[in-house]
Amino acid sequence: MQHKKEKFRLLSGLEENRQALLELVQLAQFSIQWFTQDMEYLLTDNKEFYNAILTFCKRSHNSRLQILLHDSKSLMGRGHRLINLAQRLTSKIEIRATNAEIVKQQPSAFLLVDNRHFYIKPVATQWRAKLQLDNPLECKNNQSLFIDAWEISPADTQVRRLGI
Repeated sequence: MQHKKEKFRLLSGLEENRQALLELVQLAQFSIQWFTQDMEYLLTDNKEFYNAILTFCKRSHNSRLQILLHDSKSLMGRGHRLINLAQRLTSKIEIRATNAEIVKQQPSAFLLVDNRHFYIKPVATQWRAKLQLDNPLECKNNQSLFIDAWEISPADTQVRRLGI
């Protein structure tokens, strides 16, 4: 990845989407806000993404990953590396459950980084997505959607580790 990064990219395949999400997480300095139905399982349940999230969480005591998750039940059945990490790093990673009404109003998935960079995947069943680097204005528009949904969403009890 020594070449100059394009600020805007249209993505169309699994590998392009996987690399875009990894790139965004690697750019993150202080905040990641992620709206997702199932943590984009095929894109993010891998060692590289896990390590990038772990590095982000360790980067600063102020690092924060907020995940709005719609379908944690099926995710818990399949398992996902980030669920275990979220259970261990509760001060860094918070997962809240969305409801069907919120999901209808949002794209299938979007990930916002440091109020500057974002990824949007409009349709869950398609790989078409958009990656935008260094666009604080458009990121802010998407961030307000995230914050509105975050404020009315409860903590996701499905992903909490039981202290037994």
